[in-house]
Amino acid sequence: MSGQLLEKHHARFAIAVIGWLLMASGCRRNTPTNSSSQGVQPRVVSLVPAASDLLEGMGVADHLVAVSNYDIDPKLPSLPKVGDYLTTDWERIAPLHPGLIITQYAQGRTPAGFAQRVQDLGATQLNLHIDRLEDIYAAGIELADAVKEHDKGAAAIALLKEQIESVRHAVAGEASVQTLIVVGPDGSSIAGPGSYLDDLLQAAGGKNAAQGMTAWPTIDRERLASFQPQVIIQLLSSSSPQVQQQAEFVWKSLPDVSAVKNGRVVRLSEWYAMEPGYQVGRLTRQFATILHPDIKLPQSITNPSTRQSLSADGVPAH
Repeated sequence: MSGQLLEKHHARFAIAVIGWLLMASGCRRNTPTNSSSQGVQPRVVSLVPAASDLLEGMGVADHLVAVSNYDIDPKLPSLPKVGDYLTTDWERIAPLHPGLIITQYAQGRTPAGFAQRVQDLGATQLNLHIDRLEDIYAAGIELADAVKEHDKGAAAIALLKEQIESVRHAVAGEASVQTLIVVGPDGSSIAGPGSYLDDLLQAAGGKNAAQGMTAWPTIDRERLASFQPQVIIQLLSSSSPQVQQQAEFVWKSLPDVSAVKNGRVVRLSEWYAMEPGYQVGRLTRQFATILHPDIKLPQSITNPSTRQSLSADGVPAH
């Protein structure tokens, strides 16, 4: 795929995820609160939910003074919501006096005038590139270095790697399960090979049923049915009952798909289900539990800097 087409797919997926989050939880704008980060430098504005989650997971979220409109991590403090992939509220950002603004734009897709706005504030822009699992690890270290917390970041990313590799080792002797990862309620958007979700799936002992597709393709129902996956994992972050019902109707209309016929369609609605951040370890464990329910996974690994368990909380009911 050409670079231009790949960028279009990235942009379309970002917009699609924004749509699912809007349907799931509405577009809420938090009222600014006094942050513990008033004396912590650099002060950080994160326009990337995954980056906010990485900072929180590394135990350095006290640098944050504002976050994306679509940050839904319940562990983050209540902070101003100041933008997203498409828009930036500079009037709300300026009084916060940030030293670092985190973005994720494809090459050549940064909005006109963005860099000048950042410069006018006396801030630095950190533009992350997150497509694959390795990119998540790299982004964690980039973020830690940018906020001058390298040791905390390195330790937390090492623990995250250890968790995912422990799952990979636990399922290594099992046959790979043909799996389709569906993003959103209507069944038309999937995670193909070359995506971070595909990397997590492989670590969990699965094989992507959408072989030969791009990283974030859009498909019709006939193509979906042709894959005949053994398992369908549908990601619906913080979805409302209406969205859950819409998703259920989709599968009722496809009774001949193997995963539907055998009752192996699983919907995950945790807030982090579609976020390439620090919770990918938890998501990998959930994938493994879905695909290989008889396998005993290793005990949870705890990040000593945050006292937060990195293991899955359990797989939701079908």
